[in-house]
Amino acid sequence: MDIRNINDNSSPNSVHTPWRLPSKGQVLRKFYFHHGIEKTKPVAAKEVIEAVLLIWGRAGIPTSALRTAKEKLLSLVAKYEALQKHRKRASETPRMKEKMFKGDLEDLFDVASSDALDRMTVEEDNAFLRSQQEDRATSSMAGLDCVTVEAQERKKERERAEEMRK
Repeated sequence: MDIRNINDNSSPNSVHTPWRLPSKGQVLRKFYFHHGIEKTKPVAAKEVIEAVLLIWGRAGIPTSALRTAKEKLLSLVAKYEALQKHRKRASETPRMKEKMFKGDLEDLFDVASSDALDRMTVEEDNAFLRSQQEDRATSSMAGLDCVTVEAQERKKERERAEEMRK
């Protein structure tokens, strides 16, 4: 597997397309962009995961903890680096593992909490998550839901007012 296919430092903002949740390949490219500008792996992973969690939050999907998502990314990086160690071998096994890994790069980088489908109240968000988990290419996010945004702002305002009363 050619590292240039993954390690594309040309676009630091390539973590996602604006209407879909990020794929494993997009997250891996973003990680290597940050790691390539003299950041350690943990720091690069933390920055990438924070960006990914922001996207998932914008989609209205409950996510796992930062630490758990970071471990998932570092596991993906370790898998990629293990493939890189054997990329020059002529045997069939490394080629097969490489093809499987390349196929997985288009899959969703899923950081949803284990009970996300149960915790989500908006049916559209629930359907969107299921469709993204099954096939990322078939669905996309629409623009901001103004009604939901206004409701969230009112809720925050009530919480602030309640906090001020205490």
